Amino acid sequence: ESPRKYTITWKNEGEVIKTDEVAYGEVPVYSGDTPIKESDAQFMYQFNGWYPIPSEVKGDATYSATYLSSVRSYTITWKNYDGSILEVDQFVNYGENPSYDGETPTRKVGQGFTYTFSGWSPNIESVCGDQTYVATYDGEPTFCFNTWDYDLEDGYTLDDINGAPWINTQITGELDKIKRPSLKDDFYTYVNYDDIKSGAAKSNPFADCYNDVYASIDSIYDGTCIPYTTNGDFLYHSLSKVEEGDATSVNGYIDDLSIDDYLSSKEAFLYHSSIYRLVPSENGIEIQYNDGYVNRNVGINTLWFYARSYPEYLDVATGIVRDLDSAFNIGLTDKELADVYAVESNLTYRAYAYQYQDPNKVYAYTVGELAWPKLRAALLDLGFTNNDKIAIHAYYENLFNVFFNSFLPAYKTAIENMIKARYMFDSRFFMGPDNYQPLNKKLSDIGFFPREENMYTKNGHDLAIRMARACFPILDEQIYIEQKGSEETKAQVEVLINEILQAYEEMANEVTWLSESTQERMLKKLKAMKYACCYSDETKQFPKIVLDNLENVSLANYLRAYGIATIKAVNSNTLDVSGYFDYYPSYTVNAFYSPRDNAFIILNALASGLYSSCPEEKYSMLGMVIGHEITHAFDAGGAQYDENGQENNWWTSMDKKVFEAKNKKLSDFYDNIALKKDYYVRGDDVKEEATADMGGLKVAIRLGKKIPNFDFEKFFISYAKLWKRPSMDISEIQASAESDFHPFPYLRGNVSLAQFDEFINTFDIKPGDGMYIPEDQRVKIW
Repeated sequence: ESPRKYTITWKNEGEVIKTDEVAYGEVPVYSGDTPIKESDAQFMYQFNGWYPIPSEVKGDATYSATYLSSVRSYTITWKNYDGSILEVDQFVNYGENPSYDGETPTRKVGQGFTYTFSGWSPNIESVCGDQTYVATYDGEPTFCFNTWDYDLEDGYTLDDINGAPWINTQITGELDKIKRPSLKDDFYTYVNYDDIKSGAAKSNPFADCYNDVYASIDSIYDGTCIPYTTNGDFLYHSLSKVEEGDATSVNGYIDDLSIDDYLSSKEAFLYHSSIYRLVPSENGIEIQYNDGYVNRNVGINTLWFYARSYPEYLDVATGIVRDLDSAFNIGLTDKELADVYAVESNLTYRAYAYQYQDPNKVYAYTVGELAWPKLRAALLDLGFTNNDKIAIHAYYENLFNVFFNSFLPAYKTAIENMIKARYMFDSRFFMGPDNYQPLNKKLSDIGFFPREENMYTKNGHDLAIRMARACFPILDEQIYIEQKGSEETKAQVEVLINEILQAYEEMANEVTWLSESTQERMLKKLKAMKYACCYSDETKQFPKIVLDNLENVSLANYLRAYGIATIKAVNSNTLDVSGYFDYYPSYTVNAFYSPRDNAFIILNALASGLYSSCPEEKYSMLGMVIGHEITHAFDAGGAQYDENGQENNWWTSMDKKVFEAKNKKLSDFYDNIALKKDYYVRGDDVKEEATADMGGLKVAIRLGKKIPNFDFEKFFISYAKLWKRPSMDISEIQASAESDFHPFPYLRGNVSLAQFDEFINTFDIKPGDGMYIPEDQRVKIW
């Protein structure tokens, strides 16, 4: 016998690749080359055996090659417009959608232009092979944050220029590097170039306001204004007392102090840091605990509270009181000072905390109904009767209950020493300039700034003037108003304010991105907005202080006489009842908006200094400032408060999202501006003031359009001159940027102006010019 043989056929993709004759019962084995299946675009193939699996031969049989498949991967190359490779992605599988993971491609061409990346060529499709994509760009120009191509002085390159996109003219020496630029590229620098370079920029509208104030105040102390002022003689003679120092009289007063007599007599009202305080208000005469937060001359009580908030400063604060104690020879021990600190800071903390409890609840009592005998006696000593009305906020009533019912019985000695410490702090100006200067230096070093801020930088006579003013704060206010308080100017400024308020309401009606309900609330807030203008008429009526033999009266009696006159003014309502001029005297070169009051104030030194009968100058300076303050009601901070000054969301959710997106766009814009190389503006810090600048400009432009033949060229040049400032060292630049939330002056000029079509059209500014910002990149909130 011999086994039969059968034919075994081996196939690959249907094609016979080999045949074998195999005996019955044997298992066939393929002995040829390994079968291959060619890859296609999607898959690669690997031989995986035969089908069916070879088995003992029973007859002729055919076996076919099988394969495992795997998806093919490819290389995707990403290139910029110039052929430079941006990114290479290997092993991207067939059918996947490739994605570029690098930084957005950029292309900069020429002055004033940047290309905006628009996508890739060819259009990205799912992978079917190796592919190269090239970045494409839209050719429309966009705003460029690089330094403009200035016409440079010999020896300089653009790398030497600080500031971008415009030169930072606030840095000393920068203007020496360039020639005067075109107004189309750097408007602020063009307008103010000669003055900044020559040093004449020290004379600018705001500086002129300050100089006018200094001249008025100086006239008090050189005696030239005395004949035609109410209290000029008193303030003039106080100067010699302050220069000499008069601590002895203070010491004598404190030695005779009895706490029971003090709390039961008018003495408790007469000093800056006294225990009680009377203030005129819309509720009538109010009685308050004097916690330092309601007193325009910040006192020792607030210093203790400051130390409580910043414990690292407690030793310094205690040292300051020791210095006072040494100067006035009171003799308080360290233990007594510690007790004073504990009581004073606790009471002041409570006074501050209680104000959040029923802040608007006010009680009306007669003097005879007051629950505290010592306070009743003190009011009667002032001349009140038991039937006279007194108002008191609920939080002060709570504090007086704590003071009289708990603290006074338990800490009588500490409170007596607390009163001494308060009086010493009030009288620190009587130490004389030489002794006072190091004391105030310590106050300044810990960041505690009383009203005579930075007085330690002055010497001798100038320092004494500042000290005298700090002793009697209402008197220099009164005398300044008597000299500079023009009723005519005040009336004109009030007309301008109402013009701007009306124009702002018109603007609010035209805001297209607000829903109807939010727009109505915005208008409601505008209509409810209050203002105070220039100065308080009541201050002019502050009574004349009469002291016989002024040269020979002690400074302690000066302070007491001033306190008596202040109480008289309160009782006769001859102090500002709005309170706005209490903290900000009218000779302050400033204006501000208070969101909690929904009110703004334009102080006389600024209002009279910036007011002009020329409409272009009037609207570009004072008009813009008024509009600036109104806009603070609708910046990122002010918009959180409603028409009643309550923190309250009056926005629809959609409107709020749009508003927040606009603020982010403004913040992002400023983030890209370099004050100097590698030091950028912090957009979040300046966005509120930048919003206010642009809102003020918008309303001023609106009013200008209503005047026939209004000269917008003159208007915009006047606005740029408003922010003219001299140069300073780079170190000061950084310090200023850290502490001031206003944009730098050169940015307040350029950034704000470049947002408006009226500016662009007036000077025919085109794409590619340094001042041109395309519409979609402008950053106005309103």
